[in-house]
Amino acid sequence: MGTRLRYEKMIRDKFPEIRWLRVYSSGYFEVVVYACDENLNLSNSLAQQLSIFLENQGAAHIKHIVKHYFFIREDNVPPASEPPPEIKHIALYGELDARGIKESIIKAFPFLNMKMVTVENDVVRFSVSDNIFLTDIEKMFIRDYLHEIVPLGMRIELP
Repeated sequence: MGTRLRYEKMIRDKFPEIRWLRVYSSGYFEVVVYACDENLNLSNSLAQQLSIFLENQGAAHIKHIVKHYFFIREDNVPPASEPPPEIKHIALYGELDARGIKESIIKAFPFLNMKMVTVENDVVRFSVSDNIFLTDIEKMFIRDYLHEIVPLGMRIELP
């Protein structure tokens, strides 16, 4: 599957009865899918079907966990923001191998001269040109957008 937006699209396409959905990963090759229907229920049957779907369609190296949508608060999951259209397009249709991620970064941040430095275990490290100064808020937005275009289960490091 790949990115958060791809996961959400594939789940919604397969399970139209799911009204509330949040796909979240803090890295460590783990993805948690929070879901429930319009009546705020997540039946055992739906949870099992969703687990089987994720096992068959999700990335093989990722541990998939299905939880009721209500666990978002208990698990301290941050709210999902709506990325700009360019980032959303890259997240939905960009290639997720090393070359594709590099191309996506160039498309998303052409003004930063950003480079993917290394991929080690579940961490993708990026660097920005030395002559570019970024404020903390700019770095926060860039990290958020990088999380949208990098495959789920990976963590981001941006100095």
